Amino acid sequence: MLRWILGLTLRDKKRNDDIRRILGVVCITDKGREARLRWFGNVQRQEEEDCVRRILEADIRGQRSRGRQKKR
Repeated sequence: MLRWILGLTLRDKKRNDDIRRILGVVCITDKGREARLRWFGNVQRQEEEDCVRRILEADIRGQRSRGRQKKR
């Protein structure tokens, strides 16, 4: 979409980083990382008894079996 906005094609040989810098758009992986950190911060501020916080801090014991699951 960014190439289309600028009217560029792949034959113009412009790097994606350069196109994002020209338009002032942040990389999608950076935005995803920000969203995950924001969610993690919200979970950390929750009460100790909240289900999401308990699941995040759960201590799982034992080991998973190796290989493919058995058909039942």
